[in-house]
Amino acid sequence: MSKQEKIRKNFSIKTINEVYEEQGRCCNKCGRSLLEGFRVDHKDGDCSNIEKDNCQLLCARCHEGRQWETLQQQKKATIGELTALIQKAIEGNIAGALMDKTLEAIKLKLSLEKQVADLTLMEAPATSRIEYSEAIAEYNLKEWLRGIREGFVMGVEWTSGKQEEKGDTSKSKKKVE
Repeated sequence: MSKQEKIRKNFSIKTINEVYEEQGRCCNKCGRSLLEGFRVDHKDGDCSNIEKDNCQLLCARCHEGRQWETLQQQKKATIGELTALIQKAIEGNIAGALMDKTLEAIKLKLSLEKQVADLTLMEAPATSRIEYSEAIAEYNLKEWLRGIREGFVMGVEWTSGKQEEKGDTSKSKKKVE
């Protein structure tokens, strides 16, 4: 059984969560945060190998790049098989019924390749999303308080500046008189 024909298995949620924390909640390839979602990838390309050391989490951009490379390889292999099949048909080495079954198998394989390309983005674990939301709320609160302090200080400075101007004006009038 070739690598492409092995039955796809998914990593357990426990494994995914452990890898998520071990990777520091970042893409294993580029280091981007995975808080907005991620894709689970088999490092060795063997979709039946669900050992923890074969699991990596990638951002959508990095995974799509890896998927694109894999799909290009699969397409080349499929085109090679199709070319060989057509050559056999031209030479008369394949009967009509077998040719129909082979073409159906190729259609199925191409359909499966499309399904592989349409993988969905997984969400970060709820605990991470909550921590992230709390961190954002805390940051926004600190910024709001900083804004209030700065506004208060500016108001005091402005008010005291106006008082000094009024005081300076009255002093200058007194000096002129």
